[in-house]
Amino acid sequence: MTTYRPRLWLGLGLSVLAAGPALAQDGKAAPACEKPMLQTGGAGEAGESGEGTVATEEDLALEFDLMAAQIAGAAAARAAGDTESAEILTGAATDEGPAHLARRGHRNAALEAAMAPLAAAPTDAAARAGAEAAIASGLAAMPGAGTPLQRLGRAARMTAAALDAYGAALECGRLADRAAYVEARALAERGVSVLQGVDLPAATAMTTDLGRLLVLLPAVPPAEMPSIGAVSAIVSDALLEASDALR
Repeated sequence: MTTYRPRLWLGLGLSVLAAGPALAQDGKAAPACEKPMLQTGGAGEAGESGEGTVATEEDLALEFDLMAAQIAGAAAARAAGDTESAEILTGAATDEGPAHLARRGHRNAALEAAMAPLAAAPTDAAARAGAEAAIASGLAAMPGAGTPLQRLGRAARMTAAALDAYGAALECGRLADRAAYVEARALAERGVSVLQGVDLPAATAMTTDLGRLLVLLPAVPPAEMPSIGAVSAIVSDALLEASDALR
């Protein structure tokens, strides 16, 4: 049973990651794999979102963007026949997302009401549209969330979160968590969507980098998974482009 639960990044820069290969050989038990360590720096304070901390507008926007990516990822997983990942991501969006907001002092009753039909009927197109509309309304209510620089910052945070999710998807270099993989790709896709129409050189460069990431992470996971270092290198390029513009 997949146990992945999303974690949110609050920073923009991160280091190149390395995962230790550990495969069983000659019938011997494989040594424990070194899990990738995600580190941030450069453009801002970093770490996983703490529910005891004061949520900034950027933190809240990432919560909304993550829910939207999870809903889209769930639909993609279900269309591909991956019901388990679809259920996990739908639950994360409809239950955990609103709960995170509430625990951080930003309960959104309208969002919760819109998520309930989707939780009850994950395949219902009208329920999905209602949930997505509530997320869009939540983002629209944030001053400046739709400005070019704010959209660039949102895309950067989603890009960093995509790397986090991809790291969670791997175990000893192999795909161990399909829901996390689907979420990583969905975050990259939403980052591209958020950047559409942003007339900034950094947005153009980030869009190119995210396109490279989507090629590396196809909708159907490849037989040989890309290394965490290869994914990190693309993400790092994208975040450097964003950090230069956001200074």
